[in-house]
Amino acid sequence: MATAPTVATEVDAQALPTCVKGWVNSGIVTQTAYAKNNCSVTYRVRILWDWGLDGPCQTMDPGDQQSHQVAITPRVFAGLASC
Repeated sequence: MATAPTVATEVDAQALPTCVKGWVNSGIVTQTAYAKNNCSVTYRVRILWDWGLDGPCQTMDPGDQQSHQVAITPRVFAGLASC
């Protein structure tokens, strides 16, 4: 039997340098994932979700922050990816 992924409150970026950070804030009905580019160069970043569509691919200049909001269930924040 497969087990569900563990929900994390902060996840290091996948396939991105450690200066790009991702985290999620969960409410009662929705949850919002965030990506923050703390690097000195521009990256293209996508917020990833289990059990549904991922966020759009967005260009993030140094200092930029993006977010993507989804329903609280069954979605689980899966991190960030370069795109």
